[in-house]
Amino acid sequence: MSKVKIFSSLPRGTIVLPSSKSDAHRKIIASSLCFGQTSLIEGVDFSDDINRTIEAMRNFANIEIKGHTLKITSFIPQEKKASFNAYESGSTLRFLIPLFSQFFDETIIEGQQRLLERPLSIYKDLYQDKLIVEDKITLKGKLDQEEFVIRGDVSSQFISGLLFALPLRKKDSRIKIVGNFESKSYVNLTIGVLKEFKIEILEVNSNEYLIKGGQRYIAKNVKVEGDYSQLAFYGVLGVISSSVKVVNVNKNSLQGDKKVIDIIKSFNGKVEDIDEGYIFHKSDLVSSTIDLYDNPDLGPILFVLAVFSKGTTTFLNTKRLKIKESDRVLAMKKELKKFNVEIIDEENKVTIRGQEVKTPNQILSPSNDHRILMALSILGTKVKECEIEDIKCVNKSYPNFFKDLFSLGIEGEIYD
Repeated sequence: MSKVKIFSSLPRGTIVLPSSKSDAHRKIIASSLCFGQTSLIEGVDFSDDINRTIEAMRNFANIEIKGHTLKITSFIPQEKKASFNAYESGSTLRFLIPLFSQFFDETIIEGQQRLLERPLSIYKDLYQDKLIVEDKITLKGKLDQEEFVIRGDVSSQFISGLLFALPLRKKDSRIKIVGNFESKSYVNLTIGVLKEFKIEILEVNSNEYLIKGGQRYIAKNVKVEGDYSQLAFYGVLGVISSSVKVVNVNKNSLQGDKKVIDIIKSFNGKVEDIDEGYIFHKSDLVSSTIDLYDNPDLGPILFVLAVFSKGTTTFLNTKRLKIKESDRVLAMKKELKKFNVEIIDEENKVTIRGQEVKTPNQILSPSNDHRILMALSILGTKVKECEIEDIKCVNKSYPNFFKDLFSLGIEGEIYD
């Protein structure tokens, strides 16, 4: 089991952001649905999750990999049965269930770790006995309904999954979102990618979409954007330590986690806007109130930011952090306690008081969660040293994280 030691050190230099996992998933799926056509996708970084989507979409396309470019030539599937293994990728699983049910009579889906324990209730309600979840998922039969009423407070990925598949049906469809529509920015990202491939989604109102049937995906050569979710780690590192420059940034991105720029500024973080990206400068940070309603993946690293901010920071709408790769609130609470930092966790709210951290005398555990691991690594730069176990989980989204972190001058070592 690989471990890493991080030592007290200051960053310096420039980070070229890895490509956005959210953007890459969507562009790979859309390119694979341009039947009889070929698309090129440039700037792909091959994390575990992205590899899962590539392998699944080989049921729809011939996919060639050359460097960081994918050549995707799609075809209409002729087989009646299909299978894929989503491993730990919730995006792969939720995006593809409606698509596979539309084209195959039977699909077998496997998953690892917590994946099959994470919420699938929306699809279970829609598919009824056509979707069986045991040690694997068995999917039999199409969705016949024309109107889909979906809760908006579980995961936006269910909505995106329907948006990929429904334009390919003959009849029109309508999606209505009930309750709080959380992480809507991710649905907007899906709609933006669909638009690039000439699929139109009509937003009737803020909680309702009309999808015309009989549409056709049109091939396009595209590039994957830099990842704002990963930018968050370097942004926080910069404002708590010393200046970090981050490039490969699309300032016009629809990525929801782009909001991290404004969030860091709300803590009095100094963010310099430059042509190619941003420079984050060491700052006198003050507490803030942060609503994670639309950006739950930012939770762990923003908890670290709160620790170094004067006063008490309140995080709202935190319950969805508990149904990710780990219970991220519980995981961060356990690990921050090793730094002598207390988290107060209420049902849907977390409060953290800014304070001086102490060097932990125990090994840190990321709970097999890539975002917990990266957040703890940034925190580890502020103490004499810390040791984190089970670091292979970083491969889920950012295999080169430690290489990039060390390139900034952060001192550390990886060992078995």
